[in-house]
Amino acid sequence: MIFLQKSGNITYNGHEQNQFCIQRASAYISQIDDHIGELTVRETFDFANRCQGSNDAGTYIILP
Repeated sequence: MIFLQKSGNITYNGHEQNQFCIQRASAYISQIDDHIGELTVRETFDFANRCQGSNDAGTYIILP
């Protein structure tokens, strides 16, 4: 019989679980990705980032 062990921390935007209310920070949304087909990959990432409430474009590493 194999016993699995797990360890680690769960954070949300760098905050530990006791620093935010997870019920206010998350919700279930069905997975239907209807992004605009004319956008580049970077523009799609920026759009998805803004949909989550951030106005920071961030830095992305795009691998070939």
